[in-house]
Amino acid sequence: MSERETTRTESIRVRDCDVCGAPVRHRTGCKLCKRDLCDSHVVYDPRDPGDYPDQFCGDCWNVGEPFRKRQIEEEQRHEEVLDTIDNEWRLAASR
Repeated sequence: MSERETTRTESIRVRDCDVCGAPVRHRTGCKLCKRDLCDSHVVYDPRDPGDYPDQFCGDCWNVGEPFRKRQIEEEQRHEEVLDTIDNEWRLAASR
């Protein structure tokens, strides 16, 4: 029996932050532009209270300010419409 020495080569994929080049520890990336982001450069959507809020890079978050304002206005308008429908339903049910 002969003995031989082997070397094992392993390939791993490492993600670096597309903003600063730091290693990305967790799978974080901008929802819109898909850039990989480190913990220092990811912006979590504060309106999303879930375990996995949407993530943005600073550039996309800043560009989104007028759109977020519009979303909030539409959500408020939607809530008002739903309240009106509920009140009409309540009134109809009480007759």
